Amino acid sequence: MRIMFENGIVLFGVKSPAVVEYEESLARAGISLRAGVSLGGPVRLLNRKASVEIDKLPASLVGAPCIPCAFLPNARKDLANHAEDHGFKLSGALVDPASVVASSSRLGKGTYVNAGTIIG
Repeated sequence: MRIMFENGIVLFGVKSPAVVEYEESLARAGISLRAGVSLGGPVRLLNRKASVEIDKLPASLVGAPCIPCAFLPNARKDLANHAEDHGFKLSGALVDPASVVASSSRLGKGTYVNAGTIIG
């Protein structure tokens, strides 16, 4: 089952080189990038205009669905906790349309499945 993101999604933590993969997956899935939250350091978004500094978050983003952008599990967990501390909600899984996921798979909140991935 694919989750719909009617108002777009926030990418939380945009300094990881992997953030462009998340951004490309959003584009392939027809999901708009609502914002990319920067916690400092280099912003690796392709769409730099979508970048928002964590200390300048607009009220319109509070409660928005987000995906933590990090390659390593511990870093992803830390970002997820940080996002929730700032009022974001972890979204349903972001599954790239160019991946294969078995219907019996269970994907947790904030999960990212990249293009070319086969699960199941």
